[in-house]
Amino acid sequence: MRSLPETFQLPTSRDIEQIVQSIDAEAKYEGSIGVVLKEYRAARKDSHAFEISVLRPLSKLAVLFEGRDEGKQLIDQKHRLANAAMSGMLFGNMVNEQLYPAFNVGYFPYVIMGVNKNYLSPHDVFQFEKLGSGDTGEGRRMGYYAMSALQIENFTDETLTTVNEWGDVLIPEAAYRENFLKGFGVAAYAAWDIYSDHMEAEGLPYATPRFYDHNTQPNGGP
Repeated sequence: MRSLPETFQLPTSRDIEQIVQSIDAEAKYEGSIGVVLKEYRAARKDSHAFEISVLRPLSKLAVLFEGRDEGKQLIDQKHRLANAAMSGMLFGNMVNEQLYPAFNVGYFPYVIMGVNKNYLSPHDVFQFEKLGSGDTGEGRRMGYYAMSALQIENFTDETLTTVNEWGDVLIPEAAYRENFLKGFGVAAYAAWDIYSDHMEAEGLPYATPRFYDHNTQPNGGP
């Protein structure tokens, strides 16, 4: 098993804020957050590793969030929800690359990411299953977004304001903008999840944002 540095600690909300603000400063220098995303994609367009470990799993996941009709066909052929979530996930990945060692080199969080119901509240578990769990776009979206919320609720106000401003610029239709922030949170959760698992396995201390024991919760029903 690849070892993490003994001094490694999971990023704090302030660590995330600093990287977000540095990206925002770059956007102001370049003239637009859209230019930053374009240049980021262009710099990695010939990277097979980036294609395999980032673009493919995240784009597939984003499409899986979309609703389908009774014939299992995608309802929105423009992929507006998926595109918004994917953009947010890519910016989350930009932040992850700067905060986690060997990111997308030794650890591939997006390839193995799934919904962990242990990190969902009893109410969220009920809603997740009611919507079809992992068998429907609505269920998948609800489950992943609930895990995304574990990260988002710990972001600083400055981070939330800045990321939402990016979404306002990048996502033309207001109805889909919330998916940008939630996609950002999905990427943040994926990194936290795999690195905390490895820290635990290697005996390194880490902090968990929330864990639900569904057998002992005093209000264990939805």
